[in-house]
Amino acid sequence: GLDLAVKAPLPEMLEAVGGADLFEKEAETWVNLGLHPHVVTCYYVRRAFGQPLVFAELADGGSLLDVIRERRLQTADAVLDVAITRDGMTSAAAVGDREFGAREIAVWDTASGRLIRELIANESGFTAIDFSEANDQLVAGSHDGYLHFFEPLNGENEVNKLFHGPPVAFTAFSPDGKYVIASGAKRAVRMWNCETNQLVAQIPTGQGETRAIRFTPDSSYLFVADDDGRIRKWSLAELAAALPEEIPVPEALFNTLPNPVAMCVSDSGNELIIGFFNTNILVFNLRDTPLPSQTNRFLEHWGLIQAMEAIPDSPLVAMTTSSGNLFLINKDTGRE
Repeated sequence: GLDLAVKAPLPEMLEAVGGADLFEKEAETWVNLGLHPHVVTCYYVRRAFGQPLVFAELADGGSLLDVIRERRLQTADAVLDVAITRDGMTSAAAVGDREFGAREIAVWDTASGRLIRELIANESGFTAIDFSEANDQLVAGSHDGYLHFFEPLNGENEVNKLFHGPPVAFTAFSPDGKYVIASGAKRAVRMWNCETNQLVAQIPTGQGETRAIRFTPDSSYLFVADDDGRIRKWSLAELAAALPEEIPVPEALFNTLPNPVAMCVSDSGNELIIGFFNTNILVFNLRDTPLPSQTNRFLEHWGLIQAMEAIPDSPLVAMTTSSGNLFLINKDTGRE
């Protein structure tokens, strides 16, 4: 008495694959796969009233969609963040649990795939990482509210750390390597001088949740986006000149759409590209003053946008989405 599940294809699906004969041929391929611990077994195919029927192993507990929605699916460790050096020779990934942070950062030689070393977290997991373009130093934000600094090409030991406060959700070096910033989901974005370890600025972000942060390529400006779609533009020179206890004022503040999830600045520094939860992409001209003007708006079904990066010397923007795909989008036309 083996319990089996009987499945019948929908008429439109049967027509799409070329009819019952071709469907049965493909199903027989499934049968011939044999037993495997991670594949539902198909035992045989039969016809009833001209309809092909698949007799497969009964897997109870609901559909795969139910399992995913109820978070009953146990997967391998997640990759929480990745970073690569300016010359592309060294890559790093923070690997671990989304709730508790990464237990380790794996550092590889990009060309050969050789593991250089693993940087192990203490009690609190890593959440975000970035390489400095100046000296290949690696910064890792963590749940304990600290920024941990490593020189992974020289050893696995921590060489410095700075206290941010709340759990770190994002961290990055300025392109010139002079500053490092950190932010949590809320509260101020903090910026330090990398040479002196001095806290340079505490940048207010309002009541909203911080969703995206981006430097301009020349390290002149910093853009901070909150969940309401407000974008604040800060001058790094003015932030560095102000006293730490002073409350800085943004050079510009403009509204976009709710729920931005990623943004980048073109290689020329003239355009800000913002991706939103609803898959909209907006392009702003940063040369317009006092406020940037919107020049383009694109809406396609790319999937939930996760990260964006402008390609140097090109109108293209690289974008990863929840579909697992990498898209190259022309920021001037919106075409892939």
